[in-house]
Amino acid sequence: MPSQLFADQPAFTDEFRLDECSFKSSGRNPYFILEPGYQLILEGEERSNFVRLEITVLDETATIAGVNTRVVTEVEYVDNQLVEISRNFFALCEPGNSIFYFGEEVDTYQDGEIVGHQGSWKAGENGARPGLMMPGNAQLEAKYFQEIAPGVALDRAEIVSLTEVVVTPAGVFVEALKTEETTPLEPEAREFKFYAPGIGLIQDSSLKLVEFSNAWSSTPVSPTAETVSLTVPKGIVLQVALDREVRIRKVGQPIHGLLVEALYAFDQEVVPVGSEVLGRITEIQGPSRKRRVWAALNMNFTPVRKVQVEFDEMVLPDGKRLPIKTAVTPGSGRTLQLVTSIDSEKKRTAKDAASDKMKEAIREAKRKWEATMKQVKEPGKAHRLKRFGLAQLPARPQYLDAGTVYFAELQEPLDFGRKPLPPPLLAAGDPAPLPCRLLAHAQLLTPLNSATTPPEAPVEAILVQPLFADDGRLLLPQGTRVNGSVVEARPARRFGRSGKLRIAFRELIPLGGMEQTVAAANLEGVQSGAEENVRLDVEGEARSTAPKRRYLSTGIAVALAVAAHKDSDVEDGVSSGGTDASEGIAGGAAGFRLPGMVVGALVPAQPLALGMGIYGASRTAYSSFVARGREVVFPKGTAMEIGFALRGNCEESAKAE
Repeated sequence: MPSQLFADQPAFTDEFRLDECSFKSSGRNPYFILEPGYQLILEGEERSNFVRLEITVLDETATIAGVNTRVVTEVEYVDNQLVEISRNFFALCEPGNSIFYFGEEVDTYQDGEIVGHQGSWKAGENGARPGLMMPGNAQLEAKYFQEIAPGVALDRAEIVSLTEVVVTPAGVFVEALKTEETTPLEPEAREFKFYAPGIGLIQDSSLKLVEFSNAWSSTPVSPTAETVSLTVPKGIVLQVALDREVRIRKVGQPIHGLLVEALYAFDQEVVPVGSEVLGRITEIQGPSRKRRVWAALNMNFTPVRKVQVEFDEMVLPDGKRLPIKTAVTPGSGRTLQLVTSIDSEKKRTAKDAASDKMKEAIREAKRKWEATMKQVKEPGKAHRLKRFGLAQLPARPQYLDAGTVYFAELQEPLDFGRKPLPPPLLAAGDPAPLPCRLLAHAQLLTPLNSATTPPEAPVEAILVQPLFADDGRLLLPQGTRVNGSVVEARPARRFGRSGKLRIAFRELIPLGGMEQTVAAANLEGVQSGAEENVRLDVEGEARSTAPKRRYLSTGIAVALAVAAHKDSDVEDGVSSGGTDASEGIAGGAAGFRLPGMVVGALVPAQPLALGMGIYGASRTAYSSFVARGREVVFPKGTAMEIGFALRGNCEESAKAE
C-alpha cells in the first residue's frame, strides 16, 4: 500500500517488495539494458537549442543502501556545451527482471566548471527510497514512482501504450513502450518517453535515438523490426447503429446493429463499415416517482424507462465471429447527424474560398456518413403513422429506434495479427512530410458538455483513420493524438438560450510522438444528436439552436385552447357551463392529446375543456420560449472532422510558391 507521504496520489505505487529481490548489477530487462559498455545517444531540439544526450553503462559499481548497483552516466550537451553529468545507480531484481533506481549524483556545469548538484539523492539518505525504473513485466496503465526522494525528486511514470511505432535516425521501432512522466513537485509538467524491446530508451520528449552500441556484450541488439502489430487498442469506441426497431420487453433481449465507422489498426482497415455487431439489453431502469407523477398528469401511465445495452460480438465479412468486450459510454444511444461548418449560412470569406480542397474533403466526409446511415432500415410513412398513434395512448410500448447510434468503448484490445512495415518508412527513416493543410477524422476522448465543462479544460482526441498523402505514403497512422482545450463554454439559460462550445486544437502528435505545432485547427465537422439541432460555424463554434417548429406547435396549442371556448354559451354575462363535443375535443387535444380528446368528448363541460386547453397552451409556450435551452453535449467517442494548418509546413509551402 502507498505510504502516508503519498496519500494524495494513491494510484501510483511507491512501496515495493524489495526484501524478496535478489539484486544483480548487470542484466537485461525487455526495455532496459544494464550491461557494461552499452551506450545510447539521443539528439534533438529543445527550445530552439540543439541537445545531445549520451547514456553509457559503465564497468563500475557502487554500493547504495546495502545493494551493489551499476553506475550509468548521462552526459548532456546544449549547443555543444557541457551542461550536466549525472551518475545514476541501478540494480536488477530477480526474479522478475525489474530495474530499480537507487539514486543519482548530479554535477551541473557552466563554462566548463561545476556550479551545482541540484537533483542529487541516494536511497537510504534523508528518507529517500529506491524507485522502480522499469517493471520486468510491463502492464498497460501501470503507475509507479521512479524516484522517491522527498523534496528533491518524486518522478513517477504511467505506462500508456505498448504498441507505439517510433521513427528515429537509428531506425524504425515497433511495439515500443510509452510512458507519461509527471511529478507532484511540478504538477503542470509532463514528459513522454519511448522504450523499444531489446534496445531501451529511443525517445525522450523531443530527443530521438541516433546511435546505439553494445561493444562489450556478446548478446546482439536488433536494430529494428520490420513488422507492425495490427491491434485496435483498448479505449477505441465502436460506433454501432441499430439496423432495426426493437420493442423493449425484457433484460437479456438481443439487439442487432451495424458498424458505422470502420476500424483501423496502424494504416490498415481491419473491420469495414457495415459489419454486424450483436448485443443485448442488460438493464431496464424504472422512472422515478416524481417522473411518474408528472407523466400521469399528462395522461401518460408508461413513462420512458432508461435502457442499458452492451455489445459482445462482431461478425466479420468472412463470417468469422469475433468476441468483444465493450462498455457503452454515457450520453450515447441517440439518433445522430454529422454537422459541418459548410452547412452554415454565414458567408465565407476570401480566405475560406481559397480552401477548396479542404471544403471538398468536408463534403466527402458528410457524404460518407449519409451513405453509411442509409444502410439502416428507415421506417416507412405507414409505420411512422402507427408509431405516432401509439404515442398518444395513455399506456404505450417503448422502442429503441432503428438508426439509434451507441458508442461502445473497447475494454480489451482486438488483435488482427501483424503486417510488414510500409517500405517508405523502412527506407527513409522519417515519415512522409505533412502538408500545410489537412483534414483528420478523429474520435473524441474527452467528454464535453456546455453545462459542466469549464473554459481552458484540456481536450484530447485520437485519429481513428490513417491519413495518406496524394502519392499513397502514410502521413499519420491510426492512433495519432490531437491535443487542445476548450476556448469557450457557455451553459444553456432560460428563455430558450442554448449552450455553446468552442474548441481549439494546438498539438498534433504523429508517428514517433513528436509534437507538431498547429497554426490553426478548426472543428469542421462533428456528430450531434438530431434533436439537439446543433449548428457549427466557420470558426468551429458549436451551438444548439431552437427548432423553428416551436412556433408552429405553440400556435396550434393556442388555437386549440381558443377553440375550447364558445362565446355563444355566454348569455347576459353568465356561462351555461355546457359545451359541444368539438370544443371538448379541442381542449383535450391541447392539454392531454388522445386521452384528453376522449375525456373532452364524453364530459360536456366548458370549464373542463377550457382548463385543459389553457394548460396545454401554457405548457407548450413555456417549454418552447421560457424554459432553459438545450446544452451542447459531445460524449466520449464522438466523431470529429478537424481541419489543421501546420505552422512550419505552411511557411515552407508559402516560400516555395
